[in-house]
Amino acid sequence: MFYLFLGKYKWRMKKALVFFLCLYCFAACKPEKTLPFLDIERMQADNCDLLDDSPGYLIMNYGASFLDRTFRFQPDEIGKMMVYGGNLYLLAKGELRCYEFPSGKLTLRFRSPHPVISFALDTLDGSLYALDTEQAELLRFSSDGIKQGGMPLDKSYGYRDISCLGDGRLLLTTDGFPDPYLFRIPAFGQSPVRLLSPKKERERQLLPDSLACPLEVIGRGGNGLLYKYLLNDTLYMLKGDSCRPLFTCEMGNKKVRLGNKKQLLKENDRLCITGIWETKDYWWIQYRCNILVKEIRYRYTSMGILYKNLSIKESGYTFFIPDQTIVMNTRKPLYMNEEGTCFVQVYNPEDHLKDGKRELPFNLEQDRDSGNLILNYFYIKELKKKKI
Repeated sequence: MFYLFLGKYKWRMKKALVFFLCLYCFAACKPEKTLPFLDIERMQADNCDLLDDSPGYLIMNYGASFLDRTFRFQPDEIGKMMVYGGNLYLLAKGELRCYEFPSGKLTLRFRSPHPVISFALDTLDGSLYALDTEQAELLRFSSDGIKQGGMPLDKSYGYRDISCLGDGRLLLTTDGFPDPYLFRIPAFGQSPVRLLSPKKERERQLLPDSLACPLEVIGRGGNGLLYKYLLNDTLYMLKGDSCRPLFTCEMGNKKVRLGNKKQLLKENDRLCITGIWETKDYWWIQYRCNILVKEIRYRYTSMGILYKNLSIKESGYTFFIPDQTIVMNTRKPLYMNEEGTCFVQVYNPEDHLKDGKRELPFNLEQDRDSGNLILNYFYIKELKKKKI
């Protein structure tokens, strides 16, 4: 009788343990009720173009260089770019390269049997991970470009991006819609674990061609990766095994919403975040929405800067040097270095030279006919602390 009771007790304890384990895993990424608000709607409504031509305002230092052997690329063909220390990693037309930063000298090409669509850099050991969607495989390279192995992935998903979470963990995103299919890989070669599973999952659908917004935004945070899914208002901080909600992005009736069977998305302003970065003193938010001009809808992208308490500092920010091609165009894709101190942007000099008759920086004049893309870099000025 005693053994029968003990057996039942152990069985109940196992059930309880499984229940609480599942509850913990769900709660780890569950938004709290009292998250602070990031008011994107107000920032967009108050938007006015602030053209900063003063290097001493928000930009401490800046410069430009040609990117070696990029004459056959266009800026919109760059899939991803990362800067860490003295290296710049660039993915264009499925090819992954490493450049010296900020000189722009090509130092290394990573050889892959198939084109890759994304990559991630492990800043601890210098390893690079490349996403090959043609073979549904994750590749690992050493810092000197030697392939160290491959990891097969489930072919039933359409993969979009790979990022590092620290301590050897990786974040893998897919084209899951209308719910996110987001995976954490505990270590290279181990099975992915799904994150942010909804209570009630909706039927998976194909992404609409008219989306005009990034399905997922991944940015650099002070203590990890920032993650936001298009149809979820919560912004998360991801690091290691942790998945913590930071704040709610308030967009009101302008945000992207699901429509009906005939129209997958509602025809509204489709306000969305396209980039987000956290630096020592500020939040930098790049956003996009529809604007109506003479009964014609246009997609408009801009940048807002907020203090750490989420109060708005600037909206519609752009930095430029008069009569030169040194411009941080916040309507175009921007990238931030891993240290969180510098923005970088790539553009075609021909587009800028014919628009506004701007001149190249003096250090680039001798190679103006090279046809290479130009890299602009902007170091952020720290906020001065008030003396007590």
